[in-house]
Amino acid sequence: MKHTIFILPFLFLLITGCKKDSEQQPSDAFNSFDRKGMLENIGKNIIIPSYKELNKSSHTMTAACEEFVTNPTEENLIALQDAWKLSASAWKRCELYKIGPGDDLSVALYSSIDFSPVNTSLIEDAINTNSVIDTNYIYNKGASVKGFPAIEYLIFNNAKGNVYILDKFGGTETLMQNRRSYLLSLCMALEAKSLQILDLWESVYINTFIASDGKGINSSIGMLVNQLIYLTEVVKNKKIGKPLNNMGVPLISQLEARESGMSLSHIKENVISLENAFLGKSPKGDLAGIEDLLDHVGARHEDVLLSTRIKQQFDSIYIAIDRVEPSLQTSLETSQSNVKDLYLKVLELVGLFKVDMTTDLGVLVTISDNDGD
Repeated sequence: MKHTIFILPFLFLLITGCKKDSEQQPSDAFNSFDRKGMLENIGKNIIIPSYKELNKSSHTMTAACEEFVTNPTEENLIALQDAWKLSASAWKRCELYKIGPGDDLSVALYSSIDFSPVNTSLIEDAINTNSVIDTNYIYNKGASVKGFPAIEYLIFNNAKGNVYILDKFGGTETLMQNRRSYLLSLCMALEAKSLQILDLWESVYINTFIASDGKGINSSIGMLVNQLIYLTEVVKNKKIGKPLNNMGVPLISQLEARESGMSLSHIKENVISLENAFLGKSPKGDLAGIEDLLDHVGARHEDVLLSTRIKQQFDSIYIAIDRVEPSLQTSLETSQSNVKDLYLKVLELVGLFKVDMTTDLGVLVTISDNDGD
């Protein structure tokens, strides 16, 4: 389902009705807001802690993987699966912030952590090798055979269960040894990449992020607003729309994190990250976020503040997520109406971000309606 939206990001600059001397024009209001303070809060209290949690959880996953490949029991497999779920969830709260250092190093840095769809045939080819399998071997492989989706493929099987997984890891044959080496190298490589991104944010990029407080394409506010739109489009189009399928027959194979059963959980983590950035919310409290900037410029949606309308939409999305029970896959197979309702709720948020928010902030939209497909 496609929805063409015509964006007029600088419309408010054309509105020049009579104003009292004490009233600020939107552009003046934007300039008088403490944008650096907002970016400092988002950068230091939300983005960097999110990447710290990703690195911490990926280290835990690597440790659990070492235990499993040394002693591939079901107990150790379950421990590894739990560690994967925690680390993948941590990544879903970072997914919004694919800006900054990633731009400098190309999208390959982020793709090495999470790229879908995973190519299971190429993974099996990579395992069936005479080469030494280590992190360098992983680094030289394409994005479709590494990162969280590749690890998920190796340690989960929704249909056949853990006995099937253990049969592939437990023997002494070369192929099984390679499989253990490949899995451990995947975890180690992912942990290394998460640390690389964290180090870049902490040591290099955070000051640039805070200082770039304009509204241009390459400004931090411009990039952050576009990332809010982009991730919302990804959730709508790719994570819900593709498996829902407007042809009437759900495409279960298109579900993100299908084998682990984490499809709906990952959507919720994405929505939480969107809301946190919008509100400026972190463990330190609700400090300055995009919400405050919108209020400062007087942004409204019909008869309410635009920020209030967006917060109401977040609440509606959480309610819609809770109605998709017991899982996204089951709802697609038995009760698509709840999934369609979730899709429509996210679609409304796209419009609020992509039309209302960008118009009031004067930020240029640099993504298309097809992004996230």
